[in-house]
Amino acid sequence: MYVMKAIIIILVCSVFGESQQSTGIQWYAYSPTDKNFSIQFPNKPTCATERVDAGGSKINLTKCLTSVSDTYFFEMKHMVYPFAIDKTSFDLMKIPLTSLYEAMDMKVTETEVKSGNCDGVEIRANSAKTGPSTIHRLFANGRNFYSINLTTEKSDSTFKDLHSRFLASFQVSNGCTAMRKLS
Repeated sequence: MYVMKAIIIILVCSVFGESQQSTGIQWYAYSPTDKNFSIQFPNKPTCATERVDAGGSKINLTKCLTSVSDTYFFEMKHMVYPFAIDKTSFDLMKIPLTSLYEAMDMKVTETEVKSGNCDGVEIRANSAKTGPSTIHRLFANGRNFYSINLTTEKSDSTFKDLHSRFLASFQVSNGCTAMRKLS
């Protein structure tokens, strides 16, 4: 009888400890002073900006990346193009992502999403079994392009809790009134 009680107490403590661990993650807000967006990361991200070529023009590409353990990765990319991003340009930006995932034999689904009044697209890619899972959300606002990405080796409830908060935290401060309708 005492052995059974001890086993139950150990199980309850380990479940409670795991739930505390997943809720005990410290979230960090990222909002560059010269840009009009913000996002929250679980754990402090490493951010860097580099100059990249975009159709003959050099533009800044800002990337922030963090992880939770060695299995959950969270990334944000932001670029300001020298031209306004219309629907055709936006659709062309999706092709490399979907092609890559399809080449990896992953099931790809695409749905329209919103962040405030900003229209965007969510691209989900899942392996056939319990392997990698990734979610990309792409948004355009005038000349600004945002890519929000999270990836895991195996999807589980912890990942769903983290990804819901991460994705919901992305906000464009001034809205998307300057953006042409994507549909």
